[in-house]
Amino acid sequence: MRIRRRGTRLLVVLMLMILPASLGAAPAWAASPVNGSGSTFAYVAIQQWMSDVARLQGLSVNFAPKGSTQGRQEFASRQADFASSDVSYNFPGGLGVEQDPPFKFTYMPLVAGGTAIMVNLKDNAGRPITDLQLSGGLLVKLFTQNMFSCANKGSEKEIFWDDQAIKDDNPGLEARLPHVRVRPVVRAGGSGTTAVFTDYLNQMDPGRWKAYMQGVGGNPNGCSTEKSSKCTDQVCGPTDVWPNRPDTDLVDGSDRVAIQVKNGNASWGWIGYAEYAYAIQLNVPVAKIKNAAGQYTLPTACNQAIALTAAERNGDGTYKLDNVHTHPHPSAYAISSYNYIIVPTEGFDAGKGETLAKFVLYSITDGQKNVDQIGYSPLPSNLIKQGFDVLGQVPGHPAVPGNPDTWGKFYENLQLPDGKKCGQVGEQTANDPPPAQNDNSGNNNQNNNNNQQNNDDNKKDDKGAGSPSPTPSASATTKAPGPKPSKTPKATTGPKASTGPKATTGPTADTGPQATAGPSASGSATPGETTSGGGDPGTTTPGATGGDATVAVDQNGQPMPETPGSTGNGLIDPTLAAGAAREIDTVASSIGTPWTLFGLAVTMLAIVFAPMILAGVRRLVRVGRPGE
Repeated sequence: MRIRRRGTRLLVVLMLMILPASLGAAPAWAASPVNGSGSTFAYVAIQQWMSDVARLQGLSVNFAPKGSTQGRQEFASRQADFASSDVSYNFPGGLGVEQDPPFKFTYMPLVAGGTAIMVNLKDNAGRPITDLQLSGGLLVKLFTQNMFSCANKGSEKEIFWDDQAIKDDNPGLEARLPHVRVRPVVRAGGSGTTAVFTDYLNQMDPGRWKAYMQGVGGNPNGCSTEKSSKCTDQVCGPTDVWPNRPDTDLVDGSDRVAIQVKNGNASWGWIGYAEYAYAIQLNVPVAKIKNAAGQYTLPTACNQAIALTAAERNGDGTYKLDNVHTHPHPSAYAISSYNYIIVPTEGFDAGKGETLAKFVLYSITDGQKNVDQIGYSPLPSNLIKQGFDVLGQVPGHPAVPGNPDTWGKFYENLQLPDGKKCGQVGEQTANDPPPAQNDNSGNNNQNNNNNQQNNDDNKKDDKGAGSPSPTPSASATTKAPGPKPSKTPKATTGPKASTGPKATTGPTADTGPQATAGPSASGSATPGETTSGGGDPGTTTPGATGGDATVAVDQNGQPMPETPGSTGNGLIDPTLAAGAAREIDTVASSIGTPWTLFGLAVTMLAIVFAPMILAGVRRLVRVGRPGE
């Protein structure tokens, strides 16, 4: 009887010890949450990665898409743990209006992308024009002409969409181009996308762009405009803040630019710029842009990759785009660029550093696998290696892999329709003189681009990766696809930044069975805010994709219009998929972590088998007693 009582007490104590631990205790391996701020250019990809690491690793990563400029400022003031930016601090160089963070930090490429030129233009029958072609010089005119035509009445006429210069770029559309004015839609406030785009515009026509930045003061026609704050006697070119000009809409966020262009009324012909992912997600037609070879191309993953082989590394780890804009390959997309993540390398909490490093590690490795399906281009091996070196400097970082080629294959697999590797042909032709252009380039522009998107999505797996690509900081003796290293790059940036330790080999980001289901990445209905997602697919920020599904594109890489009763891609509605993922995560979170489930299982087993175990113990005791 005494043994039974003791056994019962033991069982009760065991249950009381297990139940609280299983129901409420946090796992010992849980890392600290981190908060980031910055670029809307990369937000579609970042949002997907946040959802992935929450689901696979139980990491809590939050990001506010407020624009590159605001993100850099919040990082410098420690309001954000990391920043995403399309350009470095003090862009453009020489202004001296932006202070570097008062602590050591560094940049690393996060993803490649292309700035798409979105248009909403209908012919006289009300049919959308979806195959527009524009040259670089004409783009400068279209985005600046409202100021000049107002201020210089009589000397510069207003440009209508049936202007002869536009017809010259579009010989097949002469009869369809409408006689309506051009209405540009641009980013308000500091924007990395604006910085990249105006860098291109300035290179195409520096004189006109400088005059646009300088504005027109005291104009007798009533069109006076103030000089841009980013225009000084020393520097007056590319800018991250678009100046306020007549008949030009300034809106917050890349998503709002895309929505404004898409929903513009037919009394104007609308044009705007944003990362290609937004055009795909919102089904906005994209213009083909004329490159240095005289061909008109779209910002597909392969075309971005080709152009970026001409990028040259700056000392701080970012990349110069001058040669990207003029890459001579016929398929190069001229307005291609990188997005960077800015991370601290000292004075940072190790718990947060672990979370941040794991998130970045996933983003530049497994996270690159399907970025070509949502409007971006994957990183080549040498830029992934650059990221590995950077992660080795983040306090609290986990073990970093040693061989980037495992994930560089996503880049290597990008192919042209003829089967040639995009990175290889880009590298081979980066230093070639551009071919002679002819008057019929507009008619023959699709020779290298038909079925481009389909070939990007149906890549062949490259089984023979060959030797590892050189790191960006090395003096390469064998060229590999990807941007060129500078002659004397520095390892890190920031005040008195020093070179960090070399990356060590080790496992990749944890994806094992112990990982918990964290919260899914939230949507963004308003730039600068992180919400719970949902809402109307036509008015929310794209990027809340469910898995790998994307909006369908046609053989020329244009977003295909939705048909009644169908989803955006004919397969899965990204918004509904994201909502379903959030519901699953909510249910999983309410159940608890795998440790919770383990504890409950142990408790149930104890309840079921404890009586049998105690009975066996009692029999053994009785057998051992003398006389029994």
